[in-house]
Amino acid sequence: MATTNIADLISTQWLLPGVFTNFDASNAIRGLRGMPRSLGIFGQVTNPLFNPANFNKQLQVTIEAEAVGLLGEGSMALAMWRGAKKNAGLGLKINVIAIPDDVTAIASVRSLTFTAAVGHLSGEQALYIGGSRYSVGVTDIDTATTIRDKMLAKLNSDAKLAYVAVTSGAAAITLTAKVKGERFNDIDIRTQYYPDDYPVQGVSIAVAQVTAGAVNPNLSQAIVNLRNTRDTHWVMPYNDSTNMALIEAEALRRWSHDVQSDFQFSTCVRGSEGTINTWLIPRNSFCGHTVCVQKDLTDPWVTAAMAGAVIESQCMLDPVTLAGLPMVGYMPPVLSEHFEDDQVNNLMLAGGSCLDVLEDGTAVLFPVVTNYITHKTGAYDESYRYLTWVKTLSYFRWYRNVEFAIQTDGFKIGEYAEDIPGQKILTKSKGEDIALKCYENFVDAGMMQNMAYYTKTMLSQISGSKFKIVDQPVIMLEHNQTEITSKWVAGHV
Repeated sequence: MATTNIADLISTQWLLPGVFTNFDASNAIRGLRGMPRSLGIFGQVTNPLFNPANFNKQLQVTIEAEAVGLLGEGSMALAMWRGAKKNAGLGLKINVIAIPDDVTAIASVRSLTFTAAVGHLSGEQALYIGGSRYSVGVTDIDTATTIRDKMLAKLNSDAKLAYVAVTSGAAAITLTAKVKGERFNDIDIRTQYYPDDYPVQGVSIAVAQVTAGAVNPNLSQAIVNLRNTRDTHWVMPYNDSTNMALIEAEALRRWSHDVQSDFQFSTCVRGSEGTINTWLIPRNSFCGHTVCVQKDLTDPWVTAAMAGAVIESQCMLDPVTLAGLPMVGYMPPVLSEHFEDDQVNNLMLAGGSCLDVLEDGTAVLFPVVTNYITHKTGAYDESYRYLTWVKTLSYFRWYRNVEFAIQTDGFKIGEYAEDIPGQKILTKSKGEDIALKCYENFVDAGMMQNMAYYTKTMLSQISGSKFKIVDQPVIMLEHNQTEITSKWVAGHV
């Protein structure tokens, strides 16, 4: 057996006899390490007893009772938490960043005006508010006022309602949003959704905007407070340019090589193709992705939370495959009112992501693209198009950083040194072995490919106290299209 020089555990100056055993965990994990993942949700609260000292800070919320008691029924934050929780995989932590209303904010006010024509029929009258269904029975002797009173009682029996509902005028209800700001102007209110929602003949409910909500909270203080926290995905409920610029700048800062605490964030915008396209033009962040919707029922901030939870849960398993994942609890538009295929394509080219609405009234993720479409030079750039690419690179960087940190802890480094058994010396070959093993693990997990190319093109160098690598990982792609050409033949062959 060859003689090796094994490094000492105990100083040669310690002369007392004994047996000294040390355990080294650097080789304990032989496969992929799971990347710690958590979802951060920004949202306003309605709980009057909420401790103001906890505003703009990260709070981990795990169970329903805790969420209700902390955030308050009817709040944006609680609705988002519920949407995320329905779609969260096992092990995904959900953190809430509670945001206060701006002191100058204005609440959105809507009105519901009931009419009942002489001789109207009996039946069930439905009303949908943000996807929640409220229905009342109508008899042929009901007046507009009695129908109004039945609906008011039904609304006030639901603590989850995002509005304070009171009577107004002869046969009307005034709905005042519990949370102030412009976002609550986007709550969908309608009387029909399912095919069997037949309005009572001769009865109608007119919906009108009385006062437009205005002034979103500013997230600057929250972002400052979160600088040293690490969520891997944020949910952004606000679409105004000020807050979008703040979160995009923070995401880019964390993505950089000197911070490396990166996250991606999800948003949702509701509107026509043209309206959404105009909103997307200035975005251009590969750390952000936007769910584009029209004529759906679910509140956009809840949709963003659902998408964030679905995506981050899948990334715990495999960040390469995101398309086709179901959005549990989401209420899409009826199929005929969804975006047409060419509209979906146009929005994707503009940096927006759409959902695939199925015939059974559910929706799944379509290939998710980032908001990034233009290089800083102004040139069209596809290099960060798909979120799967960014998520895979993020995981690869985190994993490799961890492996190098653990496997070279306490090492010396020598440009001309050789590997000596038992000695902690980072040589060129040792550093390359760590890098190649990291890549091999990702190849085995189906997230990277072409080990031979990676090995051949990797460059390494020791310069002073630094070990440097330039490599060319070949990421796995999400399968989106299949092309088949059938050259058919008729008759005898």
